[in-house]
Amino acid sequence: MWITSSDDFCCVALDFEFVTCASGRRHVWELGACVLKRPHLKFQAYVLPPLLQLPPCATNADLSHDWLRNNNAVTLAQAMHDFAVWLATHCDAPRVLFCAHGAFASDQPLLRDALARTGVVLPRQHFWLDTLQYVRHAFRADRLDKFTLQHLAQRYLNEDVQHSAEHDASQLVRVLIIAQQSVPLSGYALPTHQVALTLLHGVGPGMVQDLMRSGVPDDAEGLALYLASGREFPPFVSESARAALTAFARTACEQPCALQSPQFTASRGGTSTTCSASGSSQKPKPT
Repeated sequence: MWITSSDDFCCVALDFEFVTCASGRRHVWELGACVLKRPHLKFQAYVLPPLLQLPPCATNADLSHDWLRNNNAVTLAQAMHDFAVWLATHCDAPRVLFCAHGAFASDQPLLRDALARTGVVLPRQHFWLDTLQYVRHAFRADRLDKFTLQHLAQRYLNEDVQHSAEHDASQLVRVLIIAQQSVPLSGYALPTHQVALTLLHGVGPGMVQDLMRSGVPDDAEGLALYLASGREFPPFVSESARAALTAFARTACEQPCALQSPQFTASRGGTSTTCSASGSSQKPKPT
């Protein structure tokens, strides 16, 4: 869907810190959140991953079981339960709009996985908006070369990011407050369970908006159902784009582990840490 105003939502910046094992499975070790309209309302929890050996972490060289225990880390189930209680306490709107940089590629699937693994049910309808897409529009007059959270924090807050989930969520809220002086928080938003079409290289929010105006669904499963029913893309979609979108929808819906593939989990501007089979650690480069 396309939102033109966030007034009907409780907007919450949500950030995850995590490690990725050689198998490709990602494990959260911290989550942090901050309410946009009430920045003093924050949530933070350290999580003890169910791993006998933690991969090296590029954003926290001290990360270890001992470090997490000393910082009162809890299980993912407990952290998600506490987060749900926090949301119920501080979000009075019927819908929550989670905001994150590179949300559809990183934080949204992380929340989707955490909810599935723990069985926790959030107390509100929850949607996602990628703030990386939003700030590119909101700050377009400033002609910035980069739109990563680190670059924005340095430019508008005169600060560096600390790669702490709570701190990064708080910084993002402060950046969004500045951005909203030019453009209301708006753009392409999806429920947590849906897969964004903008994960396909070359498909941006503008194209998704044009597709929606022509009656084409804006998520991978909806697009697959649309095509399965015998309907066709509108004329403005090129043959190459049709083929790419069709393949994307097929991959997202037919392969059981599609959401764990690099196509869906590559972090753009997020805080992921990867661990290869050799045990090395590398942080993906933001775009």
